[in-house]
Amino acid sequence: MALTAVVAFLLPLVVLVVSLGGLGWLLEDVVAESYRTPLALVLALLVTTGLMLVVRLLTRHRHKR
Repeated sequence: MALTAVVAFLLPLVVLVVSLGGLGWLLEDVVAESYRTPLALVLALLVTTGLMLVVRLLTRHRHKR
């Protein structure tokens, strides 16, 4: 039960923050400063959404057994 709560609430927040920081750092020399944060945010949201879709598929597959 506690693991479900962690996966549902904390994992997306941690992934968003880590990917936002990492993508901001990676885009530092590639993109102009005014576009860096919005682009990093959009990419971080896509990463977080993708991860949560994978988690959802894995949990559905696990419960079907």
